[in-house]
Amino acid sequence: MSDLDQGTSADVAPQRHAPPHGAYGTYGAPSPGLRLDDVRALGAVLAGWRGWYVAALTWNAVVHLSAAVAAGAAAYAVAAAVTGVAGSTRVELMLPTVLVLGATLVRSVAVWQEAYTSHDVAFRVLARVRGWLFAGLARIAPGGVARRRTGDLTTLSTNDSEALEIFLAHSSLYIIGRFLATPLIVVGLALISLPAALVTLPFLALAVLVPLAARRSAREQGRRARAVTAEIGADMQENVGAVREIAAFGLLEERLGRLAGQQTRLWRAQRATTIRTGVETAVGGVLSSLVAVAATVVAVREVAAGRLALEWLPVVAAVAGATPSAIAQWAATTRHYGNTAASARRIEEILDAPDPLPVIPESEGSSPTTSVECLPVAEPSDRGLSTPHIRVESVTYSWPGAPRPAVRDVSVAIGAGETVALAGASGAGKSTLGALLARWYDPDVGRILVGGTDVRAMERAERVATVCLVPQEPYLFAESVRENLAVALPHELPDDALWEALERTRAADVVRGMPHGLDTVLADRGRSLSGGERQRLALARAALRRPEVLILDEAVSQLDVENEVALRDSLIGTATTTVVIAHRLSTLVTTPRVLVLDGGSLVGDGTHEELLAGCDAYRRLVRPQLDLRKGT
Repeated sequence: MSDLDQGTSADVAPQRHAPPHGAYGTYGAPSPGLRLDDVRALGAVLAGWRGWYVAALTWNAVVHLSAAVAAGAAAYAVAAAVTGVAGSTRVELMLPTVLVLGATLVRSVAVWQEAYTSHDVAFRVLARVRGWLFAGLARIAPGGVARRRTGDLTTLSTNDSEALEIFLAHSSLYIIGRFLATPLIVVGLALISLPAALVTLPFLALAVLVPLAARRSAREQGRRARAVTAEIGADMQENVGAVREIAAFGLLEERLGRLAGQQTRLWRAQRATTIRTGVETAVGGVLSSLVAVAATVVAVREVAAGRLALEWLPVVAAVAGATPSAIAQWAATTRHYGNTAASARRIEEILDAPDPLPVIPESEGSSPTTSVECLPVAEPSDRGLSTPHIRVESVTYSWPGAPRPAVRDVSVAIGAGETVALAGASGAGKSTLGALLARWYDPDVGRILVGGTDVRAMERAERVATVCLVPQEPYLFAESVRENLAVALPHELPDDALWEALERTRAADVVRGMPHGLDTVLADRGRSLSGGERQRLALARAALRRPEVLILDEAVSQLDVENEVALRDSLIGTATTTVVIAHRLSTLVTTPRVLVLDGGSLVGDGTHEELLAGCDAYRRLVRPQLDLRKGT
């Protein structure tokens, strides 16, 4: 196991930090501490699209107002016809009829317009939330992402993002729309009968307060359900990816048992939610009915007292009946607040996570202080080289929770144009030191300079352009070969440049043999290719970038010796300085300078022959390979 894997257990304390300027690109940066499950978050989420949201909100309110108007007008028309009030003139009977038809037509148009505008807003919000989330993940990668399971991150970008989009783009419309429409309906009812309107207010207030009172329990229930859902999603993705191993080692029953346990926990969490929402629905239904009943009873008394004309009694009942309908829909949208809040909290963990690699001006950077005496720094000038290109000064780094440092008090200088190998047994700290050189992590003590600049003082774009690390297991996207190579640089590359890089890494023949050459779409993670072919394409990507420092972390381990040496030699011209992390004898013998790590400490620095003669750790590393070579 690579010593980088030890970092997956890191535990970062949640804090709220402002993201760096420009980190979120065209999506705009969310405000620090923004509560995404709060209606007030709409200001940030809808930036640039507020006109569309206001339009959707307006149409939503019109839907409910027109329904109330149509119901009231229809009731009046029927009552007038029955009582004979309007019998003296057809005009008086036609007016409410026309009003019913007009309100119905307006409502039909409003329903379509509300659906169109709200869905347009919804997809924009979903894109923005996912853009925020992805930018947040990229900002804290790799250290801040290593401790999270891939399936959990997938759930974040799909289920949680969609739950948040439903709340911000749909539920918020219903909540605000109902609050706009309901008072207007009550005002209209008051114009007909003030006592009937007043009697509805206590019931309406209770209908609003019941869901609000259950918010705390809803939030906790949603948190439990979302946590189990994310766990199931992560396990299912892992099971699909490891299906061969599960079959080979007979793990099916164990995995099914684990899934059954998770489903039981999810069922319990959802049962609690169902009970709560059922109670809310029942209470809301009773209150909604009481609104209409109370208003009608008061209206009947008003008619009996002669203060309200008989033909207005059905109108009061109809309009009062429209009021609880709006409140019932408001309550329905708030019942799922628990899931929304849980999704919001999970996304906010990413957006508010502290930047693990902030840019630190060199004047504020820590000096290379340590209580342990350092090994002498091997100056490049001693080897006939120019001034140091890479300088590692008293660097110590420990993985969180690890009992000992992965890199301990390492000091070394590497000259411009030099090719150096990092050697050592598994767990010696090779990959960790390579990750520190690329600033995937920051040392606990000491500093690393590239070209005379502390890597912590480099902006992310500058650092990425300067240092390129190619891992042992490179990631290839499920896109064309051309697109996989094009990620090396932000601008479009001509085919000649792509083929030149492929020739340099001995991958040109592989691509020519594909059905569509550069336009051939690769399988997920490049699984349609062999391990060696994936490594060659990753190296071609690095060759296109031409970084100042190229770090190869066992990046040619799946190639035969002849191809490995030829490929490494061809890559030397693509970078000013090359660091090769390896333990294969063929790599170490052909590299002019080898640095030996043992237990995280630098214990050797020299050529293969020099180290073989004077470094015990190096002899222990290569002796089995030398003996095997002699035996063959």
